[in-house]
Amino acid sequence: MPELNRTTITRGVIVCIVAVTLAVGLFFTVRALDTPSDEEMARIEETLESFFATYDAVWPQDHYGDPVLHPEVRTAMRTEKQRSLRDTVTGELLAAEMANDRVIALEELRDAEGVVITEAGHDLLDVDYLQTTMDHTVVVRVSLSEWRQEGLWDAATSKLLPGSRTERSGVYDISVRETDAGWRIVGLRPVTEE
Repeated sequence: MPELNRTTITRGVIVCIVAVTLAVGLFFTVRALDTPSDEEMARIEETLESFFATYDAVWPQDHYGDPVLHPEVRTAMRTEKQRSLRDTVTGELLAAEMANDRVIALEELRDAEGVVITEAGHDLLDVDYLQTTMDHTVVVRVSLSEWRQEGLWDAATSKLLPGSRTERSGVYDISVRETDAGWRIVGLRPVTEE
């Protein structure tokens, strides 16, 4: 077994100190690169706002008396929703959201219960950064409040009668990824819904 002299031990200690320093520095550098900046979080929140706005579908005011929407109105509403989704969502989630036809949902509610949704909205109550995955997907937890104002169409008087306001809230874990076109939602998982 070779003898360890003072020089060999000193070199070994220096190599260990340098290695540990580099590892710690690399860890914090990579972590800092993966944590979104305040500016990036603001852009992520803009994407979330635009996405949740696609759920704010209402029956057009100048068509309250129509039991079903005219084809051109349906087409315009769907086109706007699809444009908004393409600007905010990508991947498998985009296909699933495109299949979720909010116009049909409005017409089914009108047909089944006579309810006309006259106003709808949402408030992002909180957006918290959770983690960045190995593929650079950022996961945020979103607290959301959604509401809608309903009316009842009275065909006998051709007037919209006051209805109720419904509210619900939920918490979602949402995965977003930065693309060449901006931040896009790639996953959405409800944590709680009320």
